[in-house]
Amino acid sequence: MLRQLLLFPVLAMLLAGCSSNTKVVNHWAASGAASNPDEKLIMVFALAKEEQNRMAMEDTMVKELQNSGFAAITSYSKLGKDYDPRNKQPEDVKLEVGQHANHALILAMIEQENNVEYVEGETIYVPRVSHSGRFAQVYGGMYDVVHQPGYYNKETTYEVISNLYQLKPEPLVWSATTDTVNPESMREAVEGIAHTVAQQMKKDLN
Repeated sequence: MLRQLLLFPVLAMLLAGCSSNTKVVNHWAASGAASNPDEKLIMVFALAKEEQNRMAMEDTMVKELQNSGFAAITSYSKLGKDYDPRNKQPEDVKLEVGQHANHALILAMIEQENNVEYVEGETIYVPRVSHSGRFAQVYGGMYDVVHQPGYYNKETTYEVISNLYQLKPEPLVWSATTDTVNPESMREAVEGIAHTVAQQMKKDLN
């Protein structure tokens, strides 16, 4: 019994450190934006500092979109690994992307937040049970004391905004913001974001 109680705070810390979750915080679709997904050829842009992260995000997002019934391609496969729309004029980006696709999905991390919360410890008194006769339990005045120490729970949240633009004309037709909490790795975060975004887009635009 005591051993089980002593394990509780340890398990709590492990679960807090390993939990991962991506959820849609908000989403929006323009009126009339829903249509046959076959009409959309989407070029995916992931705005990331590291080239490796950008390519991984684009590859994963394209795979998830295709699994959801959309035609999609990565930007780096058509425009090169060094292409960054932030360094170009909007009209130039529109023309260059338009040679390969009629929609552009841009994913960008808008906030990374780290929170550290201290969870206070507590002391639990467990009565010792003595038996008096069959099926009888008598609680005496002696108690086992179990102290659960406090611990720090670190929570990291990645907030990503995903915007889908139609190139001709050029309105924003769909947008979603996602939060990813405590991913175990960058790969897990990327997969969670891509899957969640693709599923929400499928719901909103099909």
